[in-house]
This record gives sequence, structure tokens and C-alpha cells, in this order.
Amino acid sequence: MDLTQLQKSDAGIKTMSKAMRLLGHPLRLKAVFLLHENDELSAGDLCRLLKSEQTLVSHHLGDLRNSGVLSTRRAGKSIIYFLNKKNLPDGIMGFFKSTSILEG
Repeated sequence: MDLTQLQKSDAGIKTMSKAMRLLGHPLRLKAVFLLHENDELSAGDLCRLLKSEQTLVSHHLGDLRNSGVLSTRRAGKSIIYFLNKKNLPDGIMGFFKSTSILEG
């Protein structure tokens, strides 16, 4: 569903609002930016890049995974995270495409 369609329906507005609330925490937003830029990262890499404790990062990654924004796969002992881009509204994906967490 593109942004124009989202804006024209109550369901679309609710979808966008839910995604924005989910991404409203700085750590979750930065994790999604990092995964958008890198396609996939291990939990350990995310902890290092986010400069946060493993338990805190795991909690937020769990929220993103439970909402369907992230998926995981196992690689040996590591959990690899990647975005489910189809589960994010186009407006949110457009924001990620036009913005880099590493700029500024």
C-alpha cells in the first residue's frame, strides 16, 4: 500500500501510527536503520553498533520481531536479524531510503 492510499483510509492511518509508535524508541529506530543499511546483522553486531547492553538490545529486538518488522535466522550460535520490509508501510520505508543514520 503506497503512502497516498495509506492517507486515504482509517486502516492505513492506523497502520502508519502503529509503525511510528513502534519505531518511536531511539534504540529500536537506530536498529532498524542499521538493518536497512546492512541487510542483516547478528545480535552481537547490533549490541556493538548500538553501544548498548545485550539484555536491553534483545528486549527491543524482541519487540520488533514480535511486531513482524524483523525476522531471524540462526547461523551457528548466532542469531541473525533482518528487516521484513513488506511489513513496514511504504512511507516508513521511503523515510529509511532517504535518510542515513550515519550522516550528521
